Amino acid sequence: MTYSEPQLWQVYNFLFFFGFGFLCGLLFRLIEFIRELFSRKKAAVIAQDIIFSVLATVLMFIFLLTYADGKVRLNLIFAAASGAAVFFMTLGKAVKNLLGFLGIIIKKTVSFLAKPFILLALILKKAGSFITRRTKEKTAVLKEKRSSRKKGEQSDGKKRRSKRKGEQKNTKSNSKNT
Repeated sequence: MTYSEPQLWQVYNFLFFFGFGFLCGLLFRLIEFIRELFSRKKAAVIAQDIIFSVLATVLMFIFLLTYADGKVRLNLIFAAASGAAVFFMTLGKAVKNLLGFLGIIIKKTVSFLAKPFILLALILKKAGSFITRRTKEKTAVLKEKRSSRKKGEQSDGKKRRSKRKGEQKNTKSNSKNT
């Protein structure tokens, strides 16, 4: 039994798109790994899902242009979906576990490498608060000295004025006496 060329291309295309679906499943696990490392917040999950959807759509478009002459066929979409399903049922769990283990190693390594910098930041923060406190204390003492000097100068000025007035009275009384 011989197969015609178009039939062979259909088989090849089916296998290519099955592999494409398999790779899309792997891509999804990688994006999920990145999500686990950085953020699980709702906005981050939505953004990463949108990135995956756009990326998968663009890749599907490129595959359709390359292998199916730009024709969208149901059997090719089914092949890609089958490839993704097979990935998730077979290697998907193993890849998820492997990436989870890799994520733990990365988090512990980053934590270990960051400890000296965190310690340095804490030391600098304590030193900064100590310096700030000392500066505020010194500033308060200086302000107090200045305010007491100003009060002293004002009272000294009043005493000097009163002495001058007293001297003037004495000189007037002395001039009258003579």
